[in-house]
Amino acid sequence: LALKLPRCPIYGLDTGATIALAFAQRHPKLTTGLILNGIPIFPEAVRKRFLARYAPPFTIRWDGSHLTGLWTRIRDHRTFFPWYDRNDTGRLQRQLPSANEFHMRTMGFLRAGNNYRHGYNTAFSFAAASALTKVKVPVTLIGVEGGLLAPLLRKVGLRPGQRVTWLKP
Repeated sequence: LALKLPRCPIYGLDTGATIALAFAQRHPKLTTGLILNGIPIFPEAVRKRFLARYAPPFTIRWDGSHLTGLWTRIRDHRTFFPWYDRNDTGRLQRQLPSANEFHMRTMGFLRAGNNYRHGYNTAFSFAAASALTKVKVPVTLIGVEGGLLAPLLRKVGLRPGQRVTWLKP
């Protein structure tokens, strides 16, 4: 709105997909359509569980153990979903990033402090499935065959002008 851009399509990835969907829902005259990749379209019970556990408070400890704990959590974010459920059913099939990327992500968390929680909590508070039934612009949902969100995307009640595009892993 502040940028005074013309009506345009919007792409959102992961939590950014919830932002794009919320924007299109509030401002349909500014949006020609949505491409939502990896939208967290979890049922309410799962969203409540994530709200309780996914973004715990960040506490600085005198002995520095918060640094190793944060490094481990960032590693687990890349290895499991949800990150705190370290078992084979939640194991992600992707390579770990470089030590430098771990360092940069850790520094980002440290700069954000406890504020890092706002984005996650906002995304998990947003009822994406319900919002999809109300949005008035065309929507393409992007899903990965065999991905964690695939079973949820298959259950979404699509309206006219909405579709799922499936990618191979």
